[in-house]
Amino acid sequence: MRHYFFTAFLTAGSFILSLITMMLFNLQSRLFDSKLYIERHEKHVAMTKSKQKRYDPLINLGTLLLICVGFCLASSIIQISFGFIHSNLVATLCMSIAFVTLLLIIYTWLKVYATIQVWFEILNKDKDE
Repeated sequence: MRHYFFTAFLTAGSFILSLITMMLFNLQSRLFDSKLYIERHEKHVAMTKSKQKRYDPLINLGTLLLICVGFCLASSIIQISFGFIHSNLVATLCMSIAFVTLLLIIYTWLKVYATIQVWFEILNKDKDE
């Protein structure tokens, strides 16, 4: 079963890595540089008096995606290297790392989804104006 985890996490890590550049550049140019987003961000900063910069959410998303890629690749390597050791402790460790990586993938997906929802909301408002 562990070789399936190796393949799955290697594929997921590679896929996320290929998405990072395209997604971050598109979000930067089409969302974070849009007039409506800048106005929305300035209102948010004025209301909450936070020191959040305009690109902070993009930087955080990029960092989260890189961490997710790192976990996927590390989980894949652990599955194939330690996976052949016949020990309950090692099996538990491999399964635990796989589970944590899967949770991180789901969390990353939710963050990307939330960011894209903001983008669609701004696109809809932009069409109305």
